Amino acid sequence: MTTARSECGFRGVCTAETLRLWVRQSERDQGKRAGLTSDEGERLKALERENRELRQDNEIFRKASAYFAKAELDRRFRGRADLQSSADRSVDLPRTRRAPAQS
Repeated sequence: MTTARSECGFRGVCTAETLRLWVRQSERDQGKRAGLTSDEGERLKALERENRELRQDNEIFRKASAYFAKAELDRRFRGRADLQSSADRSVDLPRTRRAPAQS
């Protein structure tokens, strides 16, 4: 192993540390060493990414909900003020045409 490490580093392909990490990961994948296998590591990354995206979506929904709740309260408050002021003025309704009488 030491010879392979030194040759790999000598040829400029990778450093000795990179090769050591690859060997350790290979041993994990084969069950010779404790730790996450490559598949488990990829699955963990995917789940963490999905979790992050869901948290961002929830934050967006929370902010949108607060925005629309505030808008609804404002609309109700303005609606009451409009009703009170409209009681003091007359309302002109548009005239509708009557359908011609059918014989």
